[in-house]
Amino acid sequence: MATRLAAVLCGLLLSTTLAGAQTTIPGGTISTDTTWDLAGSPYTLTGAVTIQGTDGPDGITTLTIEGGVEVRINDFHELIVGTSEPGALIADGDTGPSPGPILITSSDAVPVGSQHGGVWFRGQAAASVMRNVIVEHGGRGGFPGGVVLATTTGESFIFDRLTVRNIDNGNNGLNLDGGVSTVTQASISNVNGYHLRLDGGSGSISDSSLSNIYRDPFGGADFTLQGNTFTDWGGTTSNISAAMAARLILDNTVTSVAGGVTDVQQGTIAVDGTFGPAAGTYVVGGDITVRGTNGPDGVTTLTLQPGTRIEMGIADSLVIGGFSGDPGRLESLGGGAPVVITNDFGTPNTSWWDDIEIGNTGSAALFNMEIDSANTCIDVQGGTLEAGDIDLARCFTGMRLSSATTPSVIDGIRCTAVSDCIASSSSTPTIRNSDLIGTTDGLSNNTPFDVVDAIGNWWGSPDGPSGAGPGSGSEVSTGVLFDPWLTAPADDFDAIPADDGDGQTDPCTGGNTVDCDDNCVRVANPSQADEDGDGIGDACESRATLTVSSDAFDAADFATIQEAIDAAPDGATIRIHPGLGSYNQDLRLDRALTLTLEGTSTQPPVIIDDRFTTTLLMRDSSGAPHVVRNLTFRGDGRTIDAYVDSIFENLIFDDSTTGVGIGLRSGTHQISDVLMDGVSTGMVIDDPAVAHVERTQMIDGIQGILLQDGEVNLKSSTIAGNSGLGILIQAFDFDSVLTMEYVTLAENGGIGLDNRPAVPLSIEDSIIFGNLGGDLSQVPCTDLTDSNVGDPACSGINGNISSDPLLDAGYRLTSGSPCIDLGDDGAAFDGTPQRDVDGEARVADGDEDGTARADCGADEYLAAPLIAEVTGVRWLDDITLVWGSLAGAVEYHLYGDDLSALTVGYAGSCLDSLDGNRTDTQATLVELPAVGAGRFYLVTGENGAGDESRPGSGSAVQRINATPCP
Repeated sequence: MATRLAAVLCGLLLSTTLAGAQTTIPGGTISTDTTWDLAGSPYTLTGAVTIQGTDGPDGITTLTIEGGVEVRINDFHELIVGTSEPGALIADGDTGPSPGPILITSSDAVPVGSQHGGVWFRGQAAASVMRNVIVEHGGRGGFPGGVVLATTTGESFIFDRLTVRNIDNGNNGLNLDGGVSTVTQASISNVNGYHLRLDGGSGSISDSSLSNIYRDPFGGADFTLQGNTFTDWGGTTSNISAAMAARLILDNTVTSVAGGVTDVQQGTIAVDGTFGPAAGTYVVGGDITVRGTNGPDGVTTLTLQPGTRIEMGIADSLVIGGFSGDPGRLESLGGGAPVVITNDFGTPNTSWWDDIEIGNTGSAALFNMEIDSANTCIDVQGGTLEAGDIDLARCFTGMRLSSATTPSVIDGIRCTAVSDCIASSSSTPTIRNSDLIGTTDGLSNNTPFDVVDAIGNWWGSPDGPSGAGPGSGSEVSTGVLFDPWLTAPADDFDAIPADDGDGQTDPCTGGNTVDCDDNCVRVANPSQADEDGDGIGDACESRATLTVSSDAFDAADFATIQEAIDAAPDGATIRIHPGLGSYNQDLRLDRALTLTLEGTSTQPPVIIDDRFTTTLLMRDSSGAPHVVRNLTFRGDGRTIDAYVDSIFENLIFDDSTTGVGIGLRSGTHQISDVLMDGVSTGMVIDDPAVAHVERTQMIDGIQGILLQDGEVNLKSSTIAGNSGLGILIQAFDFDSVLTMEYVTLAENGGIGLDNRPAVPLSIEDSIIFGNLGGDLSQVPCTDLTDSNVGDPACSGINGNISSDPLLDAGYRLTSGSPCIDLGDDGAAFDGTPQRDVDGEARVADGDEDGTARADCGADEYLAAPLIAEVTGVRWLDDITLVWGSLAGAVEYHLYGDDLSALTVGYAGSCLDSLDGNRTDTQATLVELPAVGAGRFYLVTGENGAGDESRPGSGSAVQRINATPCP
């Protein structure tokens, strides 16, 4: 059957073949109505093809593509619809004799990323349809995406079940700029530009699967988003209008990556909307106004869900209502984590943004919030305010009430680092249980005849406010009722009252919670734990301690870890009990403070498990490293995702961790005593992160370490038995640093160490052997010293060997291993690392030849000692040294020297002459060191066969008596 082609290709030839063969379309213009059917498929475009002209009864040249057809486009070329003349494309996979998806792809045999220019609707493009179409490998050669709509005609375009995939070069999946588009059931994936870019036109996107959106802030219209699924939202930061942001999580399913951000453009929200944590952090780039008559109440409302974070740009405002006209409302109704509104500067910065402004036609109900870094945190200019449980920090004015209506008590306002806490004029609020502390004024009333009722508040001093008050606290003006005042900071709303009402100061101690005053009124601590019994709760000590348990029997301060994090002051330690099972929650350390998270038990373990997002996100700190210890983690994605300095100690990631154990984005990190057993990828390091890793095992998973950029210093650690690569260096800037000392990199299914950018490495005293993909790639043997490498064989170079290391099932050395005593002897050993992967002394005499030498690899082999080590050495008085009795010992030997002579490899000369009785467990030493000097002593035991104990494990180097006492 002949291919039906009614095309005129200007100045070029058209080659067709019979059914079953391909059709070649050279570059040029299709100026008459044309159909590409299945009989002529595949169609190969060897040049750019443009569809335009005035053919047919409608005066529009149209290309029709039937179901099942494949279109292949040569590199750097594209399919163009309508430029200087009208053109239309009807690509409908549901039509033709054999309906099925239409594929528009690259003509390359094995395409990778973007190869061709894609499909481009230009200025005179007329109404078109792309239904059940797959476009892949487009967006190359200066063309901005896989499918681009850039028409000026204002006509309608249907994109139904459109799949766009495999786009790189920073180009976009679907780029809409003109016309009216209806996008339904689209699927956009593997695109490293924007999945959806909205530069102009209008329309709707519904029931589609994508990850991000960019809306041109200068020319883009507000498209309707309905029923879409956004996965990995924030992986590439989306930039959308305020109106689109307000409906995003209400009308769609959004799953944000850890640390995800949504950039929000200035504009007006005129329909009811919601901001929530599902969209990540909202970073605002200009004033946002909430104003309109939407909804059943006729008032456009923006609701802030618990845990929402908004970062405002310099001089920006969140405006609710106005001085006249349509109303607006803002609601943060409390519950869960607080709503945070701060600046986008990265760190708190006083008076960075302007205010939350509530105009004459505006109203707000604001509860459980943290607002900081504004000129005026809350500025009510004629509107209505209900408020409570709000922290106001680093603002010039915390709250300004001008002709404000306050229908209920304002309760629980806490001002920190503000000039004026509350300023009032032409308003009569009632304020209770608040910390009214400002460097200039606690509360100033500029219209004293409008009396402000502010009794029962804390002014920063037990003797009350200054100014119009009698005390030394923050100033209060005239026209304010302030007596009686609180003599301590306002209550924290836990079950223990700040004052139990008996007239006595009797704070809770020893865990007592009955008939006593709260021992920490600034932090909720229902346990009232007071370890030192000084009447100040552990939660309020200079190094505060909070407790967490999901088991009420533990009487902890909090039932969830995040609640404790949100309430903790800087420097606090959060102690987590095992509770009733796993803590199934994602945790955020995203405030400018430093915390320690530690489990109180390893058996049973304290388990933190969130399988659908980052389990622990560490994004901010007060400068010191966060500490995380004694915990078991499970998760998907990056289980721990750290942007700031951290210390990780004694952690377990088990085989329920299906993503990355630890991901390091930036900062310096100390990682030790970590077990990753069966984890998909142990660690991922990005530039400029620096990781110092010791005594860590990444075993029996898929991949050990992915070093994308940054620095890793790896010591006494094992990466073995993984099904894929051991270590992959994939440095995008070619400046990664990897050093390895005493590392076992063995029996992995891929390459042991794959150094793709061939950066210089430093590897000492390590085992890289038995990896199925080869042991080293792009690593010369000269980068290794005193190590055991199989493939390539590095024996004879820098003291390296190439022999089976004889590892056991746990990847530790067995008797007879050539790695035993391969490295430095005790005298040359510099003391680092002190311990092997199991925490045992690094230098030992594994081959029993009388000289202690370091082994290569993570494990230091130590044969069972013939006689144990003497313990309990101590001074009985100024000259009498005593020690514990050692089973099997028939006599004891004494060694010592001047303290200045003590080194890693030397522990003294024989001093048996100073011990008159070598069979007892004491010696009288009358020798005295010189003033300002000191001496050290060492005691060993000897059995009847002449075997002497091998002391020194406590100092990380086993001392062998090559010249023992006689």
